[in-house]
Amino acid sequence: MLLCFRDDLEKTSDLSIVIEQLKAENIDSDLTDTVISGYINPAQREMVVRQKLNEFSQYSLVICDRLHAMIFSAITLTPCIAFDNVSKKVSGVYEWLHDLDYIKCIQSDSFDITLVKEMLQVKPIFDNVKFMENFKPLEETIKKYSM
Repeated sequence: MLLCFRDDLEKTSDLSIVIEQLKAENIDSDLTDTVISGYINPAQREMVVRQKLNEFSQYSLVICDRLHAMIFSAITLTPCIAFDNVSKKVSGVYEWLHDLDYIKCIQSDSFDITLVKEMLQVKPIFDNVKFMENFKPLEETIKKYSM
């Protein structure tokens, strides 16, 4: 299990409760973050992102309240339980990802170990055709304003 939680004013979840429930079930977990402090040379940025994606892909499940952790999970076909945050960015982007059965967005008070066990049984499948159809309007907007 990989845990990736905010430690700022946007958090709505309590990491200690998640860890407590996992420990009660003898489920090991590691902590990570999607924030990297310091300057990253532009020539190294792709490598840093690939390393982070590789890290996410090594786990059976990600539990997070960070938007980019949910996105990294979607990209790496790693099941994910994402808690929404104060800004509602997580649930907003989840609307684009909700067809991915291996990604779930919940309110922090909805978390329980049963959902963890269910998500560990999910076999991630990524339907690129359907996904790209959903992003077509965004792609067109980006093209329009980047010219």
